[in-house]
Amino acid sequence: MKINKTVFTSIFLSAAALCAAGAAVPLEIRPEGVQKNLRLVWHDEFDGTCVDTSKWDIPTRSRQGSCLWIPANVSVTGGCAVISVRRTSEDDWTYRYQSACLRTRADHDPARTLYEFCGGYAEIRARLPRIRRSNYWAAFWLMSGDVLSGTANSRAGSEIDIMESFGRAWPEPFINHALHWGGYAKNHNMANFRTPFPAESDDGEFHTWGLYWDSERYVFYFDGKPTAETDASGLGRPGRPLSGGTAQRPAYIKISCEAAPWAVPENRWLSPLPSEPDSFAVDYVRIYQ
Repeated sequence: MKINKTVFTSIFLSAAALCAAGAAVPLEIRPEGVQKNLRLVWHDEFDGTCVDTSKWDIPTRSRQGSCLWIPANVSVTGGCAVISVRRTSEDDWTYRYQSACLRTRADHDPARTLYEFCGGYAEIRARLPRIRRSNYWAAFWLMSGDVLSGTANSRAGSEIDIMESFGRAWPEPFINHALHWGGYAKNHNMANFRTPFPAESDDGEFHTWGLYWDSERYVFYFDGKPTAETDASGLGRPGRPLSGGTAQRPAYIKISCEAAPWAVPENRWLSPLPSEPDSFAVDYVRIYQ
C-alpha cells in the first residue's frame, strides 16, 4: 500500500514531477453522483522497481497497422509506470512509432486473465504525453466480455475507452470517451462522447480519469467531476447493431500509447516526427466496488 511517492525523474519527463507525494490509498470512496460508498478491491501503485507481472501482461505486437508495442518501452521509476513513445524511423512507412501496453489479460485469452471486474469505479492517475500535436495518444480502457467475437449485444461484450488523448491535436481540443461493440469487422459499431479538453490537464501535472459503471449507466470523470454519462442504449451508426445497454460481463484493464495517421485532423503522418522520446506516466490504477 502506498505511503508516499518520491520525485520522478527521467530523460523524458521533468525532474520536478511528483506522483502522489504523501498520499495514502483511500480504502473507500463515493464518486460524485453515486449513491453509495465503494470499497477498494484491486490496485497498483507502481511503488516497485519493475512491472508486477502477477498483475500485468506486456504484449509484443503491432497496433493500428502503424505502430508497435514493445515491452522494453515500459519502466517503473519513482512510483510511476512510464510508457515511452519513440519514433521508429522517418523512412519506415509502416511502423512510424513504437510504444507499449499494460493489460490484465494475456493474448485476449480468458484462461490467462490476471484481473477482471464487472461494475464499480475504475480510476487512473496519470500525466499525458508532453507533445500535444502528434499522431500518438495515451489511453485507459477496458475490454468486457466477448467483444472480439463480433457479438452484436453490447451487454455481452464492449470495449470501453475511459480516456483517449488524441483529441488534443484538433482545432477544438477534446478528450475522447468511446464505446465499441459488435467486434472489429462488419458488425463493428461505436459511439463517442467528446468532452472539451480540460486546459488544466495540459499543465504537465498528474490528473485522474475515471469510469463509474453499473447495470444502467456509464459515467466518465476527470479529476473527480463527471464529464459524460450514458445508458449505452440505442447508440451507434445506422445499418449496424445498435447498443443494448452497458456491458454485463467482466472486463480486463488496458493502459497504453499507440499511433495512427487519423489521430490528427489532416489524417496523415505529421512531419518531421518528434526527435525526442515522449511518455505517458501512470501513478496508479485503482478499482472500487
